[in-house]
Amino acid sequence: KEYESSARADLICYLEMYPVISDDDDEVYPEFVINNSLELFFYGDQFLDVLRNISTQKENPSMEDFIAGLNFYLENDNFIDL
Repeated sequence: KEYESSARADLICYLEMYPVISDDDDEVYPEFVINNSLELFFYGDQFLDVLRNISTQKENPSMEDFIAGLNFYLENDNFIDL
């Protein structure tokens, strides 16, 4: 499955536990992730931080605002100014 490099309105995402690091320094993902050939798109804490940032800047943010914020963070490792 190809890795998604940007958010969009029709992108389906799942929330799952962080991978654990094995004794061999490999990331071991939860069984659901492996069985469904899923890829890591965002770490949960970063995802929430971006959503919170958008919500503090705009009273009623749109889906497009959240998508723009997520994509900006992916590209710049920083928060967007709306």
